[in-house]
Amino acid sequence: MKLISILTLSLLLPLAPAAFAAKGVGQVERIYPSGGKVFFRLKGDECKQSANAGNTYWYFELADATAGVNVSMLLAAANTSKTIKIGYPSCDPTKNQKINYLYQDF
Repeated sequence: MKLISILTLSLLLPLAPAAFAAKGVGQVERIYPSGGKVFFRLKGDECKQSANAGNTYWYFELADATAGVNVSMLLAAANTSKTIKIGYPSCDPTKNQKINYLYQDF
């Protein structure tokens, strides 16, 4: 029984960071591609700072498997003023950070 518990825990442990990822919600404020990455910021985001306070962004890499879909969702959300949601490992307002995922509810 103890062995089964240990095996189950060891299989589920790698999933923990994604499950406990922080989430950001907002309308797209800015998008720009640069150096193989797409940087963006959400309006009213409490983590990323505006140009007047440090100019930091969320980003994903164009080499990521979901990059094309992420770009499409960002552009669609920006053009329609719809809200998107992102998951990230932690908030550091002083630097650009890679997101874990991006999604939109309909």
